Amino acid sequence: MKNIIKCPICASNCTLENIESCGIYECEKCGRFHMNHFDNEPILSEHDKLVLKHYFTKLDKNDKRRLKIIDNNNLKEIIESIDYPKNLVEKVNGVLKYFAENTTFYSKKVIIDDISHICRLLFCVHEEEFRAIIQYLCDNKYLYSKNPPTSSYSFQLRMEGLKYYEEIIVPKLKSQQGFVAMWFNNQEDSAKFIPDMQKIYSVAIKPAIENDERFLSLKIDNKEHSNDINDEMISEIRKSRFVVADLTGYRGGVYFEAGFAYGLGIPVIYTCHEKWLKSNAELGIEGVHFDLNHRNIILWNDNNLESFKNNLINRINATIV
Repeated sequence: MKNIIKCPICASNCTLENIESCGIYECEKCGRFHMNHFDNEPILSEHDKLVLKHYFTKLDKNDKRRLKIIDNNNLKEIIESIDYPKNLVEKVNGVLKYFAENTTFYSKKVIIDDISHICRLLFCVHEEEFRAIIQYLCDNKYLYSKNPPTSSYSFQLRMEGLKYYEEIIVPKLKSQQGFVAMWFNNQEDSAKFIPDMQKIYSVAIKPAIENDERFLSLKIDNKEHSNDINDEMISEIRKSRFVVADLTGYRGGVYFEAGFAYGLGIPVIYTCHEKWLKSNAELGIEGVHFDLNHRNIILWNDNNLESFKNNLINRINATIV
């Protein structure tokens, strides 16, 4: 028997059919999907809902992934498999990228017929956010419209927008560089859980980044240069497709580099020695700062470096499309 309910993802009208292992949802916007709503019903945050709305908007209605039962065991895995904007800069860039990719000749009008659909596709929380982004792009002469963004959904990409797309957004998408921010320590002290980080880099981090030859790993102390190291680091982060930030050792430089990349909209993958996740006064360990300790950090130790490498490979493949 089918019940009429509100979709747990987007709150649109939806039918629910209970079967033995899950509920089969048929949403007018999300389409058909399966979700466990019994003992292991997933707890969806607003962020989860936003990402899942995009996910089901892009999935073909016959895609077999719609048969996967979403529950608390796999929700995190599904969310992490989706390349969603990690901050507002990345979201705004994603909107401009949409217009650039749908402009096949200069002065072409890009018409938006269904604003609800485009909001789902571009991770906008609601129409107001989409209009605000459009207003920003128009104010900065990246887009052009004869009418205010609140009343018109026909836009043209301007030369300023095309230049920004080609000079800023495209290089990030094409970059093959994975920048590594980490402690440079090479003196191991197993009693205090101080690892030889140069070994960790060469055995696990670098091989993970360069696993399938899509990316090249760069650690700034391995690069020959005659510039100020801070200027060189900033320059290399700007050119990188993503950053791996290892938080072992509570190094201020690593936090700065990760924050700088994050602010530019560059994906940051966090890793850390498991003993350095939380503070330990006896060992003189200062754990990961509370602003980051809730992130999905890949933990490792000296005895599981092969597993660490594989986990990092999987995270890169899931995060960087």
